[in-house]
Amino acid sequence: LVCIGAGGGTGAGGGPIVVEIVHDLCKTYGIESADTDARVGAVVALPTRAEGSKVQSNAKQTAEVLIDSCEKGTLSPLVILDNERIKQIYPKLSVNQFWATANTSICSLFHLFNKIACQDSQYTAFDSADLDTVFSSGIISFGAVPVSREGETVEETAISYAVRDNLKKNILANIEVSTGNVAACVVIGDRQTLDNTAQESLEHGFEQLSRLLGEGSTVHRGIYHTSKKGLVVYTIIGGIKAP
Repeated sequence: LVCIGAGGGTGAGGGPIVVEIVHDLCKTYGIESADTDARVGAVVALPTRAEGSKVQSNAKQTAEVLIDSCEKGTLSPLVILDNERIKQIYPKLSVNQFWATANTSICSLFHLFNKIACQDSQYTAFDSADLDTVFSSGIISFGAVPVSREGETVEETAISYAVRDNLKKNILANIEVSTGNVAACVVIGDRQTLDNTAQESLEHGFEQLSRLLGEGSTVHRGIYHTSKKGLVVYTIIGGIKAP
C-alpha cells in the first residue's frame, strides 16, 4: 500500500511514481496474482477546501492518475480519504483528534479485516480469499457502526439499519456505494449478545447490503465472537465507481 497526501508537491507529484516503482518491484519478485497483475494498492488523502485552489488542483490530477491505474487493473485497492468530510462530520475536533480520527478510521478497519480473514469462526467465516476478492475490486469504502452496547437487546431491524448507516457516515470521498459490485459484512459480538440475537436479524442486515448494491453483486459474510461487550457491524464495499 502506498499512502499519499495528494495536495502537496511530494505526494501529488511523487505518489503515482512510487506506485509505478512498487508495481515494477512486485513484477520483478513475482508478487502477482493469476487473474490480475495488481498487487499494489493506495490510500490517497484529499485536502480540505481551506488549503487553497492550487492544492486542490494538485490533488485532483493525482487522484485522476490513480483512478486511471485502478480502472486498468494495475492498482487495487484504492481508498480515497476526504479530509473535508472529516471537518463536516466531526466539526469540533481538536488538532490532535482531527488527524487521529482521519488515520484510525481507515487503518484500524483495514487492520481488523486483515486479522479477521486469518481467523476461524464457529459461525460463518470471512476468509482470506473473500478479502482478496474485495481488495482486488478497485475503489473500496469502509464502515463500522455499533448495533448494541453491553446488556442491550438487538432489535430485529437494528442490524439492517446499521448497514445502511455504515454506508452514509464514513469519511471517504463522496462516493456512490450503490455502484459497488462486491462487499463484505462482518458482525462481531460477545457470546451472550450473539446467543440473544436471532439469525433472521443478521440475515436482514446481509440482505440490506445486497439490496443497496443491486443486481449481480456479491456479499461475503462473517460472524465472530469477542470478549468485548456489544455488537458491531463492519463493512467493506468494493468495485465502486470513481467520485
